[in-house]
Amino acid sequence: RNSWQLTLARDDNGLQLQTSIKSVADVATFLRSTMGYFTPYRSPNYFVDRRQQYLVVTNKMLNMEHLFRVIFAKKMDHSMMLEFPRLYHQQQHQYNDTTAAKLHFLDTYFLCNGFTIPILVQPHYHVYLRNNPNNMLASAIAAFVGHAQCQHVRPEFQPNRREMAEVFRQEARTLVEDAMFDDEPNVEVVGTLLMLAQTYLILLRNSEGRIYISMAWRIAMQLRDLYLPILQRQEVSGCEVDLAEAESWRRMFYMVRYLEINMHIVYDGRDSVSPTLLHDDIGYPTVLPCEAADPNLNEAVHLYRHVVRINDCHISTRVDETGYRLMLGSMDQVPSSDIEYLESQMFGFWRGLPAEYHLSDGPMEYLLAERVQRCQNPNVLYLNKLYYCYWLALETRLMQPPARTDLVGASLNRVDGERALVIVSICCDALAKIFQELNCKLPCVLELHWVLIACDAMKQLRESRNAHIRMRAEDNLRTALNILKNNV
Repeated sequence: RNSWQLTLARDDNGLQLQTSIKSVADVATFLRSTMGYFTPYRSPNYFVDRRQQYLVVTNKMLNMEHLFRVIFAKKMDHSMMLEFPRLYHQQQHQYNDTTAAKLHFLDTYFLCNGFTIPILVQPHYHVYLRNNPNNMLASAIAAFVGHAQCQHVRPEFQPNRREMAEVFRQEARTLVEDAMFDDEPNVEVVGTLLMLAQTYLILLRNSEGRIYISMAWRIAMQLRDLYLPILQRQEVSGCEVDLAEAESWRRMFYMVRYLEINMHIVYDGRDSVSPTLLHDDIGYPTVLPCEAADPNLNEAVHLYRHVVRINDCHISTRVDETGYRLMLGSMDQVPSSDIEYLESQMFGFWRGLPAEYHLSDGPMEYLLAERVQRCQNPNVLYLNKLYYCYWLALETRLMQPPARTDLVGASLNRVDGERALVIVSICCDALAKIFQELNCKLPCVLELHWVLIACDAMKQLRESRNAHIRMRAEDNLRTALNILKNNV
């Protein structure tokens, strides 16, 4: 394959292809592996002017991003942590109360967060955990739901919701610590650590959250040799326990890796990506036969596969340190060719989505409110939210200060700060529309920190000398602030 060559040329009759490759299958393989270097159709980057070889990093990070990092990286003392008293000790009627709450929190998880991010194979684990409510994973999930912003918790459980969640957190912590010392590692340990880590982050107990993410990542890697052979079997049927565990491990693997990478940036401040984070043979999440029978669950797993894909744009076996260091905020300038590559990864992701998941006809253009409103699947909205958030995080690093240009000479054919400013405007407008629909359809997965980051960018765009961008930013900011007001 190192000797493969492929030449594309255009004449009056269309495209001509000349290659030393011997089979059509090899041509397809070659195109798939190099597609990131081809200019995407209808993108803001048809033909790049490569005379500008470096771009100045104008914003190492937005003000709101910096604030989040300061808060998140702060080692909080015990008096600042959110704690709740122990309730419902061992009396029988109190035990029944907590068990009923735990089962409801489990049901709520699989209906809401566990449906949008289906890291557990639901047909197996929902039944299994309901039948084993004293399981450490059941306790950890209940703690997460109780402390999270999920709005599906029934009114009768609301008065003592946080207190019960704290009981479940303490249960899960004790059980998982015992399991790590006494038992062989398994996928339930990873899931428990993952749920506890997210719970600690919600409680701003960031040091503990960091420790639990690190432990989850180490154990997930240890389990690779156990579960990967099961996933690589050629034929599967039904919903065998070992297959459900292996597939859940794979889905958790990507989520834990995503959190570990973010810990590297936000908490550790590392200036490079650890090679241990690079894995290219795990395969993306796959729908199991027992999940395919439910059309909604089938689609939810397919959508999570795309969530993994978009996160994988930033970390792969061909990881680009530039993207990592841009997010870290440690670069003063960046090669325009690196920005091209990072953008091509995102355009490739968009092209790889089924058409019904698109909210526009092109990968980077202003969205029509009517089309966003017609999208009835909140998980599709969530996926598109990630797409525009990641674009926003990249292009805000490069955009020219809005008050310094009226964009009269701006061109989407040229990689520069004015082009980045236009893309930021498109992303802010898209996110305002998506946030509004998510707030109506599934506010539990809105992720308010992204709303705040987008508000920061919109606030800057309000200073634009371009009337079109300025007016859009003002409308978008009003929309986003109303959403924050309703959720805080």
